Amino acid sequence: MDTFLCKPEVFWVGVQALTAVAALFTAILGLIGLVFYTLYTRKMMKISEKAWQLNLLPSLVVQTDVSKSGVREIVILNVGMGPALNPRLWAQPVSPDFILNGDVLVHKPDVQETFLGSLLSQSTFRVTDGYFSQGKRVLYVVEAGDLAGGTQQMQLLSEPDSEERHVLQVRKLSTDLPIRGDASLLQKVLWLFRRSPK
Repeated sequence: MDTFLCKPEVFWVGVQALTAVAALFTAILGLIGLVFYTLYTRKMMKISEKAWQLNLLPSLVVQTDVSKSGVREIVILNVGMGPALNPRLWAQPVSPDFILNGDVLVHKPDVQETFLGSLLSQSTFRVTDGYFSQGKRVLYVVEAGDLAGGTQQMQLLSEPDSEERHVLQVRKLSTDLPIRGDASLLQKVLWLFRRSPK
């Protein structure tokens, strides 16, 4: 008995349909794999960029202290792996409602900056604190460049008549750095991601 399903044309149509379904299923699996691979690669690139930054960037610590001789000092430490280039210190009194919010701060035109020279990794500067005054909140800011072309500010807000301090580190990365010819492919790709509008 010869049925409709036993005809060769029906058999080959079925084989073609199964092949098309298998090809579609393979394409979907390949797309899912590509998405996961892209996410994994992006995560690895971010980890690599963090490691790269740790080797290039300074990490400043600012504190006020009283020396053994009784003089108030501003102590600036670079605990990062990279040097702090051209660090400058400035300070000014601020109002009671001023808060540190993560912005890069600019001082008033009449505030003097103190140029400190380069601060290498694991180095310390001690500067006499001529800015402190009783009963006033004082903002201390140390600003320095880094080898990646960005700037870094370490901000210290000293409360009046107490030992309370508020500290915040702010980094501004430069996105306009030229790429060196010997830069790795990964660095070039990271540079392109940083330049893309967010």
